[in-house]
Amino acid sequence: MAFTMVELMVAMAIVGLLLLAISSAVTLSTRTMSIAIEGATPRRSETARLLERITADLRLAMRFEEPLAPDVVEFTVPDLDDDDQPDRVRWEWSGSPDYELTRLVDLSDDATVPVPTVEATDVHDFDLTYLTRTWGEPAPPATVTGDEGLLVHHDDDPPTAPGPRVLFVMTDAGGPTAQEISRENLMLTWGWSVDRITAASDDTDYLAAAALADVAYISEDVQSSDVERKLRDVTIGVVNEEINLSDHLGFSTSFGFPAPASVLAIDVATHPVTATLGTGSALLFTGDQAVTQLASTPDERSPDLLSLGVWDGSPALAVLDRNARLTGASGGTDRLGFETIFPHECGKSEYDKDHVATQVTLVEGAVVTSLSAYLHLYGDKKVRFGLYTDVAGEPGTLLAETDWVELEEGLGWQTLPLATPTPLTPGTYWLALGMERDVTFFFDATGGRTRYSGEDPTDGMMPEWFDTYGPSPNERRISIYANYDATDFAAGRRVAMPWGGNSFDINALTDDGRTLVRRAIEWAADPSPDDPGVPLAVTKDDWPAQCFLPELPVNTMGWSISQILIAIKADPADLGGKVRFELRYTGVDDRPGAEILQETAEIPVTTWGTDNYTWYQIPFDPETDLNPSVEVCLVVRGKNDENAFVKIDRAGSPSPRTYLVESPDRAVTWSAPYGNDDMRIYVYGNYTTGGPPEW
Repeated sequence: MAFTMVELMVAMAIVGLLLLAISSAVTLSTRTMSIAIEGATPRRSETARLLERITADLRLAMRFEEPLAPDVVEFTVPDLDDDDQPDRVRWEWSGSPDYELTRLVDLSDDATVPVPTVEATDVHDFDLTYLTRTWGEPAPPATVTGDEGLLVHHDDDPPTAPGPRVLFVMTDAGGPTAQEISRENLMLTWGWSVDRITAASDDTDYLAAAALADVAYISEDVQSSDVERKLRDVTIGVVNEEINLSDHLGFSTSFGFPAPASVLAIDVATHPVTATLGTGSALLFTGDQAVTQLASTPDERSPDLLSLGVWDGSPALAVLDRNARLTGASGGTDRLGFETIFPHECGKSEYDKDHVATQVTLVEGAVVTSLSAYLHLYGDKKVRFGLYTDVAGEPGTLLAETDWVELEEGLGWQTLPLATPTPLTPGTYWLALGMERDVTFFFDATGGRTRYSGEDPTDGMMPEWFDTYGPSPNERRISIYANYDATDFAAGRRVAMPWGGNSFDINALTDDGRTLVRRAIEWAADPSPDDPGVPLAVTKDDWPAQCFLPELPVNTMGWSISQILIAIKADPADLGGKVRFELRYTGVDDRPGAEILQETAEIPVTTWGTDNYTWYQIPFDPETDLNPSVEVCLVVRGKNDENAFVKIDRAGSPSPRTYLVESPDRAVTWSAPYGNDDMRIYVYGNYTTGGPPEW
């Protein structure tokens, strides 16, 4: 720190000193200096000599070192040793027991450690007082950049939507425990409907109760043996506190014992369940409570399990989305398709580097590992197998394929492995093959559904099936099947809560802990396919845009966006479409401007499903510094006539300064804001402030 003037206050005098090029005033005050010299006159003389010595040094002071202390003063002085560098002087009072006043001179060209000299002994009640004054413009405050956090959100359920209907699994519906009553009261305060069921009820009662609910909540107080697999296959959401049900519900095959903790390390803050917590330590309890963990090794957990929070290195808070693979499946291998060698053989030259696909129906969860077809190869020939979705009774999106493999001449079953084992939920699919000339397959003319396409499979099967030719209706069945391992898939969303144990007290939850309970239940209960909200189409001409500006500290210098989550689904009318996301500033009319701040690559709409909205994560460059006084717009632009739907809600966003606009002509013009309409989005990023944030 620099000063402009030094004022020395002593027992009976004030010496005013002007310091060149210094911008503050300092007062040196010694309340009492008792020096061991006999007689009053010698004592005053010695005191005056000492003060003159200190004053002489202070006259030369250029800059004082911080912190300013009552028993020591240190400052730089002009060059004393002719090396053109400033030197340093330090006066220090030792206090008890020596009561010495020392002086140290540190010369810049002297490599030795300086040794202080004792200038006076028996010095008592020495005290330095500083009077400071700032001269000129104050230095700007240091900038502070915060961690990534949630800046703007429009929740997964609008405020006006009715709350979920909760099926509460408890020890005894007629006589719940005190802890279960506390949980029930918490849900009732949120305005939700709660129906009780006794854990030991039979499967029929569970299915009947689940049909009237959106989500089941399993109390930690229940005995796991009373529940076991009764909720494994329900289509509603399940939120579980009882760690011993982890395998029955498909989370993991093993788990840790409850241990005391009050915080949880949140490692995914971009999920709706944890969106309000942020990354890092989340204080969930007012004191230590029993925290539980799922399996520590990935092989013992569902391959689709998403860990949101960890404790002691293992997942404690975790979710399984709809159609996630579950642990504890019955297992076994099976085949999907037609194992019969049908009587009819196609012509040798009928299919030359073409696609052929036949429709099949899967009745259980499966992980497909390979495909087999009965073929006649007239010479060494190349073939490829593939697996497609079904869209309105026709082949749709390619899910998996084999390599383009040369097979030896012959007649028989040929099996090729998939590059990656592919999980399938029960439903309708298409098994496809592509082959060179002089390769034939076998078929039956009735009882099935087959399609042909003239696209060349040499470099890979079509990502999206198109260009079907041939007779209609085509009721052929082909001798082809998929080999799979049976597995189970979650029919509804699942949440593993991070607490349990007989000692757990639900009343010890903090506000964040109670919010976690609420968001877990709301996310698990999210209905499908009747999602609340209004679909807004995205086409090559119609581009919707959500404009927003987060609430920022008043001293914000800039802010950035690291990622945005948007609720989106594909339009089944055209699965060949693509979507691009852009960030733009608003212009003078509060509409998206022409400048594109950031944009993504084109994303195939097959990334998302056609029935259920997906929370899609869009990454952006967080280094882009945004103006804190101008709205930013997320523009969703399509490539084809039909591409996708974004989900909007007409109840208004809980975040201020947000609005939805739409362009009917590829951003040439934009509509006025649509009243209370808003896209369902989460915006994450951070901000930089001049000094600590000021709200």
